[in-house]
Amino acid sequence: MLTPEFKLCQNDQYVVITLKLRHAKISEVEVYIDGPEFRFYMKPYYLRLFLPGDLVEDGREKASYDIDRGEMVVHAPKANQGEWFDGLDMLTALIAPPRSQQWSRPSIEEIGEKLEETGLEDSDNDDDNDDDWFIEQELPQDQSSILAGVKYGFANRLSDFFAHCEDFGEVVDVPDPDCTLATERRRLRLADEQEKFNPEHYLYDLYDNDDIERLLQYQPPYCQLASQHRVQTLSGVSGNAAASSVEPGECPSLLVKFSDDEKKRMRRLPNRQYLLDTREERAAYFSLVDVMFCYAYNHRITEGENSVESPWTVGKLSPSLCWLDSFSSLSDVVIACCR
Repeated sequence: MLTPEFKLCQNDQYVVITLKLRHAKISEVEVYIDGPEFRFYMKPYYLRLFLPGDLVEDGREKASYDIDRGEMVVHAPKANQGEWFDGLDMLTALIAPPRSQQWSRPSIEEIGEKLEETGLEDSDNDDDNDDDWFIEQELPQDQSSILAGVKYGFANRLSDFFAHCEDFGEVVDVPDPDCTLATERRRLRLADEQEKFNPEHYLYDLYDNDDIERLLQYQPPYCQLASQHRVQTLSGVSGNAAASSVEPGECPSLLVKFSDDEKKRMRRLPNRQYLLDTREERAAYFSLVDVMFCYAYNHRITEGENSVESPWTVGKLSPSLCWLDSFSSLSDVVIACCR
């Protein structure tokens, strides 16, 4: 079976699914709607979506096919009119089954014998242990790193990655990344930044700043979108209000629109789920802030026209990428980006 190219939008009454079908036989189309599940079948195409809200098959559903464009548009009625479905642009997540239907390895394994079989009594019934209480504990960072080994990458989950790479010096500044602990990587980064800091360079830019002023005047698309979003927020226009202000069967205009190529890339993205503790999750988010800052810097200095040096610029500016550093606070991220 082939998964057709598709996109979704919504209004106050419908979720509108547009499918690109070539050589379609309308007589063979089968559509199934039940709660959050939407299924479409027409040989050789098959699509199954799991939406964030419920649909209903009550006679209002309809479909049309444009022969010239090779597109079928299905209007699936919402069970609760006016409900706003979030994440309809996350195509990979929509085709993944809900967690309740996924097989996953248990995160906690039960080992040993039961208390009854070992003759141990339930500690909850022991009134003598009034001071038997617990608080959250964590090892100091140095000791934790030593016990866990050298980790880096996304949420500090990778190790021994560079053992199979012969030449990574152009990308990573850490001399021996597979044997350098996180604290040592941080120390090396700070020492390198301090050594390369040139006060005269910044003093020169303070007075000869024509190019800098021009780049500061540049307005990237995401800044314009942020301004439009703030205007909508201040005026009280939300996604629900935008959906209710259009005619039935039509979709409201969205601030962010993905191209066909971007949608195709999104469909190819793997839908992975990670079991992260609080520290790992924070580290992952802070690293994302770091990379986004470097992307925004490159986008501004090139005025939206990426060059062959753009990947190198992002990689060298990002402490997460070139020094395999991780952060525990937002202030650390901001300081690292500015340095």
